[in-house]
Amino acid sequence: MNTSINHILFFVAIVLLGIAEIRYNSLSGASVVFGGAVLLALADASWLAVSVFLVVIWGLAQSWPDVMIMLALFHPNAWPIILTGTGVRHGLVGRDYLLTAGVLALVYPWPALVMSFVSLDLWRLWWSKRRQSTQVSALPGMLLGLGLFVAMNLLGIV
Repeated sequence: MNTSINHILFFVAIVLLGIAEIRYNSLSGASVVFGGAVLLALADASWLAVSVFLVVIWGLAQSWPDVMIMLALFHPNAWPIILTGTGVRHGLVGRDYLLTAGVLALVYPWPALVMSFVSLDLWRLWWSKRRQSTQVSALPGMLLGLGLFVAMNLLGIV
C-alpha cells in the first residue's frame, strides 16, 4: 500500500476520533486505531513498532520500570511518546492521547510528529487564553499540524 494512502487513511481515522471525542467526550476508538497502526508498522519496520509499542505500554502500565523504554531512546519517533507517556504516568495527559500520539509515531515520519506536537502546544496556548479552563482537548491541536503535513505531502512540498 502506498505511504500517502496510509497517511490519508490514518488522518481520516484520527479525524473520526476527534469527532467522536467532541460528540461523546471520549476517545474509546483510539486503542483500535493504535492496534491497526502497530500491525501496519510491524509489516514495514519492526524496530519502530517495537520501540513505540513498549513506550506506550510503559506509559499505560504504572508498575513497569523505567528500564523498559531504554530501547526506544534509539529511535527519534519514540521521543515525543516518551514525554507523553511520562505525562500519563503523572496524571497530566489522558491515556487515549498517548495512544493517538503512538499512532502518529508509527504511521507518520518525524516532521509530521513534530508539526503535530508544535501545533498541539499552540492550540493549548490559544485554548487556555480563550476558555479559562484547565482541561484542553489535545486532538484538535494534533490534527492541525497533521493536516498541514498531509496537505504539504500531497502537494509535494514535504
